[in-house]
Amino acid sequence: MLALAYAASFALPAAGQFETRSLTTVTSGPFSVAVGDFNRDGKQDVVVANRSGPVGIAVLLGNGDGTLLPPVNYSAGQFPIGVATADLNHDGILDLLVASDGLYVLLGNGDGTFQSAIRSGLNYDPNSLAIGDFNGDHIPDAVAAGSSNFVGTVSMLLGNGDGSFQAPIDITVPSDFVSGVAVGDFDRDGKPDVVAVERGVARGVFILLGNGDGTFRHGAVYDVPTNDFTSVSVADFRGIGRLDLAVGGAGPNGEIAVLLGNGNGTFQSPVFYPANFQYQVITADVNGDGKIDMIVHIGDQRIIYLNDGTQFKLQQ
Repeated sequence: MLALAYAASFALPAAGQFETRSLTTVTSGPFSVAVGDFNRDGKQDVVVANRSGPVGIAVLLGNGDGTLLPPVNYSAGQFPIGVATADLNHDGILDLLVASDGLYVLLGNGDGTFQSAIRSGLNYDPNSLAIGDFNGDHIPDAVAAGSSNFVGTVSMLLGNGDGSFQAPIDITVPSDFVSGVAVGDFDRDGKPDVVAVERGVARGVFILLGNGDGTFRHGAVYDVPTNDFTSVSVADFRGIGRLDLAVGGAGPNGEIAVLLGNGNGTFQSPVFYPANFQYQVITADVNGDGKIDMIVHIGDQRIIYLNDGTQFKLQQ
């Protein structure tokens, strides 16, 4: 049994410290978390992808005070490792998209419950996913990443607007395994781009620049050594309208690599921050000063790097 600590409020905003309001038990190795209002009561709810064991997806409805109701579990393939939420069928209700042994869609009922998972085919098991509108039709699309026949692959799946997706368009990158993927407009042309990070032998952060029609072209590749657990988060750390990257699981000891964006689809050389083989890096304004900080998960622990506008400083 593992526990999910849900920290929805902050005890000391100036210091960026967390107050644990509740500790909710979820089984089977929680690995990825997404937040949304699944029952339309104005209170934030949580969904957890559990990587191992019989329980695939756990949905925990929020009480609005930082506490959560007990989880309701759903099946979504064999080993769910990533989860994202969006209104995939345009009914005003949030749905779930899960990376497992393929992509799975769980349509929301609007009361906090979800329909049975429907599989959208891929020819490999995705390790990461993200949602964006890649062809400008205002319908959510999906991007997934993993390894197809030992070749790093990023797949674009255009949404049909009814919760289903078109056949994937695969893009290979010079890697044997892509472990993290995220979406952002890196060259500020109004078209979503994609960043993918590899895991293991090859070393790289790969930029795919969007053409606005659901297709992409290869951008720059950055030499950033990575480890087995790799994630990437996108944020404007400097508040200047240029998106930056935080890559978790980088360096020889699992550091965080921060790559500042130039605003034209390219990035500066990485700056490393110690994090000791963390599983995931999340970006958010922790202390309410208008600057995006980094929250790092290491096992059951959290460490916080506060952003002073020029660099990150470990919150003691």
